[in-house]
Amino acid sequence: MWVAEVKVNGENALIGSMAKKYQISILGYPLCFNEKKDGIYVSLAGLLYGSKENIKNFLKEEKKDPRVLKMEVRGNFIIAQIKEPLKFKPIYDSQILRLKPVMIKEDGTEHWTIGSWNKEAVVSFVNLYEKTHQAELLKLYQEKLIDVSILSMQPELTSHQRKAIELAIANGYYEYPRKTELKVLAEIMRISYSTFQAHLRKAEKKLLPFFFKNTI
Repeated sequence: MWVAEVKVNGENALIGSMAKKYQISILGYPLCFNEKKDGIYVSLAGLLYGSKENIKNFLKEEKKDPRVLKMEVRGNFIIAQIKEPLKFKPIYDSQILRLKPVMIKEDGTEHWTIGSWNKEAVVSFVNLYEKTHQAELLKLYQEKLIDVSILSMQPELTSHQRKAIELAIANGYYEYPRKTELKVLAEIMRISYSTFQAHLRKAEKKLLPFFFKNTI
């Protein structure tokens, strides 16, 4: 399998530009697509991360965009159908596999990990994004895959639990060596150390068994 890791400037893309405007990040996955005479109809799902107010404003503006045909939202989970121009056909080539969800960051950049049995299909994908979105090919290699990460529904967290784990991830708490401590994160969230620790542990207790229950 040929695998490419690509960084895309999404400032002039439908979702990337709005992510930057409202300072939110998105973990998204294209579910299916259908090419018609007037465009490519894409169904996608995603998780939104950011303040409630920013997410609310993001969704409000996205719903007004004529390229967004349908949208349903529950909590921070979104599922939608959008219409892309036909010039993006190589991006939705059936030979291209999305090996991981697309990460769209607050600065509008998109991070794609794609794969294909056909190297030319991967190259065409990258070349198109280089022309339209100032893409940068980070890696291109051939390997046998051991898994594929697909966006799935996750256990429902309270707003405080979600905020705690988002802060922990964003500030490098789970990296080795750790880049921050719980005390610092509690100060950022403006709650006591013990309360922050409780929120984080409860979030971990819900998430870890969910993601690993079928692997051990």
